[in-house]
Parts: sequence; C-alpha cells; structure tokens
Amino acid sequence: MAKFSACYQLCPLTDQKDFLGVTDESVNGCVILTLSKNMVMRYKLSDQKQVSCWSSRDKLSAPVVYDSGSQKYIGVFNYNKISTWEESCVQLNNLKKYKFDAEIECVLTGQISSSPFVVFRSGHILPLQQALDRRKELPPEKPLLADDETISSAHLISLIGSVVAALFTKTPKGEHYLHLIPLEEGLMPQSRLQLKRKTEDEVQLIGYTLVTYESCHLLTLWSDSQLYSLELPARGCEQFPGRTLTTLTGISPRHQTAMLALSSTHLAIYGARENEEGALVLIFNTQLYVRQCSMQFKMYTTPARLWAGGQHAVLVVTGQHVAVVPFYLGKQRLAALVGSQAPDSAPPATLAVWQTTAVKEEVEELKPDTQPQMFRLIQTHIEEGLSQRMIAQMLFPIAIDSNDPEGLTTLLKNINDIPESCIIAVLSFCLKDIETPGHKELLRLVLSLPMTADLSTLGLLRHKLKLGTVLN
Repeated sequence: MAKFSACYQLCPLTDQKDFLGVTDESVNGCVILTLSKNMVMRYKLSDQKQVSCWSSRDKLSAPVVYDSGSQKYIGVFNYNKISTWEESCVQLNNLKKYKFDAEIECVLTGQISSSPFVVFRSGHILPLQQALDRRKELPPEKPLLADDETISSAHLISLIGSVVAALFTKTPKGEHYLHLIPLEEGLMPQSRLQLKRKTEDEVQLIGYTLVTYESCHLLTLWSDSQLYSLELPARGCEQFPGRTLTTLTGISPRHQTAMLALSSTHLAIYGARENEEGALVLIFNTQLYVRQCSMQFKMYTTPARLWAGGQHAVLVVTGQHVAVVPFYLGKQRLAALVGSQAPDSAPPATLAVWQTTAVKEEVEELKPDTQPQMFRLIQTHIEEGLSQRMIAQMLFPIAIDSNDPEGLTTLLKNINDIPESCIIAVLSFCLKDIETPGHKELLRLVLSLPMTADLSTLGLLRHKLKLGTVLN
C-alpha cells in the first residue's frame, strides 16, 4: 500500500514566475532548486538542510542538472551559453561559458546514459561534449519541430534497447505532440504522435507522463476525467490514447494537472480539488486501479508541477513555498484493500428473539466475558469487513486518548498490519511517562515491531517525538 507522511516546507520562493524547477540528485541524497534566474540551491532531504548555494549575474534559462559521471553541475545561461562547475564553487560569475549559435532548451542527464545531452529549441539533440566541440557550426537548416511548436518537457528514456529523447511539445492552438528521437543507432525510428482523442465531444488533455520502469507507457489524463495508458512505441495514431485505466475522481478536470510515475504501478497526480477549493496530490495504483492515499493543500498553484525527490518524496509548489511530501510504497496487499470503501455508517440491524431460544440466550448471558473489550472491538470490525490497517487507524487513537495501556497491548499483539504512524504514536505515549505501570512493558513490545527505515518514517519520528521526551 502507498501512503504519505507529514509534509514540510523546504524553502520559500522569491518569485514563482522565475522559479525554473527542481532536478533530482539522488546519488547524493539531494535536490537542486533553480529558485530564480540568478540563484541555485541544493538541499539534503534527510535533514532538510541547505548544502550549497550559487548565484550568477548571467540569467539561467533552464534548471541546473548534476552529471554523476563528471561530478559537475551544468547550467544553461541566456538560452545560448553552457557552463559547468564543481560543488566547491562559490560564484558562477567567473566561470568559463561556452556560447552557441543555436538556442538551447535544456540539458538532460539520467542513469540510462553516461553522457549528458543538450536539447536545442529546434528539436536537435547532441551529447554535451559533441555539442561543445561543434558549437560554432551552423545549426541544421531543417528543424525537427514545426515552427509553431515549443517544448513543454524533455526526458531521457530507454526504448527497444536504445536511448531515446522524449519531447512533449505544444502549439499556440492548444495542440500537443510527443516526439520520440533516438540518440543512438538501433531499431527505434524517430516518430511524432499527436495527443488528441477522436471523440464526439471535444475533450482537452490536462495531464501526461511516461512510465519507464519495466516497459514504456504513455499515461494521459483528459478533461472528462478519463485516464489512459498507451504502450510505446505506438504502431500508429489509431492506437492512441490506448486502454482506459479509470475515471479519476477527486481531481478537478477543469484545471491542468501534473503527473509523475513513482514506480511501475504507482502514479502521483497533483491538481486542483474537485470542489476547486485548494489542491490535492494523490497516489493512484495503476495495477489495482484504486486511489491509495491523498494529501490536501490550501492553494492550487499554476502551472501545476511535480518533481521527484529521490525514491521516497515528491516536491510541489504550494503558495510561495516548495513543499516536500514524503511517501512510502509498501508491498501490494489485497487484504488491505478489502473494506477500504466501507460505508460511513452501518445500516440499522433488526434483532428477533424467539421463545424457544430465550432460555439458551439467558444462560449464555450469565457466562463471564473474559475477552478484553479491545479484542471484541477488533473482532467486530473484522466481521464488518474492515482491513487490519483501517482498524489500527481507528482504535489506536482511541486507546491512547483514553490512557489504556492494556488496550494498546491487545492491539499490538492482534493486528499484523500496523501503520508506522500508529507505532510512533504509541512510542511517544510510552516515553511521555515511562515510570507509569505498564509503560515499560508496552515500550519493549513496540520496539520489537519491525519498522520501515525510509524518509517518510524519519519525518514522522521528527514530527511526533520531541527531543526532550527522548532524552528523559
């Protein structure tokens, strides 16, 4: 099951319009924020600390990226200059900048390629070193993109054994295209796919992303809330948009969304809430076709953008801040889905007592009930069809609020699927007054339970446990 943990603000934005974006530097556990056209910052997500800051008089025109091969950072300035620098660099003003005759869109890096690639606004793409060596040559006369096409986003993917650049483009008329451009010799030909559905009612594209973990799929979300999946490369435009996954609820179809693949089966989506009061980020399971968790924000920010922060967090812009939303992708548990759509209130029950059984029932009532009340509650909820995770989320807060160590012990011993948030809540409960009878035994039981050591759990521990409580 997927779940979010406590969200936190990473840094403020001086001007949202000048914010160029976030790039992942997960090899070092960091993210790079090109906060404005003159300022770049690096943050370590594990402790939320700023580790580097660079400024420049020349304006940046694309997000700064990190090349793990050369261990250098690459920046594009004024659409026609490229410069590289090391982490120890303080000022970017005195760096050597290589000037190009052709306008540059961005630089792409990724684990599937040992070399960074320079993406030009014409659609042509070259390895970084080759682009630097040929920067004074005249650009090709024929661009790969139409004159009215501009690049919305660019990605490096692996397709049919070849490294391919995927360019999403748009036109002033609102048309969207996907260009697949092979960057090495192979079986993959260059292709251009228009992202348009053939329907009687005109529908608009409001979100898209690529899932490239095992095979490659193009996921598209439309203004009728339909989510589609198309395996790439497509044999022709008649296959588009592919098969229907679901009718997505919770997200307003009247606004643009941002989509990001978290794994081969999990998709993060950011957009306006259905009632258009604030924003929402959710995780959708594309294998089980269910929404597994969501987090709400007070303000929906346009344009909708979503970035990966390593393998355990996503970053979004909310208001004038960049927020980090840690998540956890657990094993697929069908049992956890059973009862996940349980009704808010149970229908009234009718009880009939027949004369022939009245004596038997009176005898049974005289028998002492040796089962703890908490155990009976667990059994009742299981009979109602609720999953163990849902039962834990319902009963642990009740036992903590009522100061019931015995009830907590019963829950810990009889529920197998316990969320980390409940375990940490019990841990905090024990540490607040460790000398209370039963708290030490309860603490030993809690510490014997397995916990997932990831970024989301670390965030919960930092949020729930106070330093003074732990030291005492």
